[in-house]
Amino acid sequence: DNHMGYWRKFNTIFDSVENTDAIVIMTEWEEFKYIDWVKISKRMRKPSWIFDTRNICNKKEIEKTNINFWQVGIGKEN
Repeated sequence: DNHMGYWRKFNTIFDSVENTDAIVIMTEWEEFKYIDWVKISKRMRKPSWIFDTRNICNKKEIEKTNINFWQVGIGKEN
C-alpha cells in the first residue's frame, strides 16, 4: 500500500474531506455540532457517509444533504 504510514495535515475541515467517501466522528468535540454539512457534502464523493460514533452531529442539518448518516446505537433510519 502506497499510503502506509502516510499522514496529511489540512488547514480546514473542508479541505480534509475533498473527494472522500466517508467521515467517522470519534470524539464529542463541540465543533462537530456546528459543521456546515451542505458545504461538506459538496466536496465529498458520492455516495458519501457519516458515521457518528458519539451522537454529536446535528441530524437535521445532515438531512439537508445527500450524505448517508449512521449513528452508533441508532443505525440508519429509513
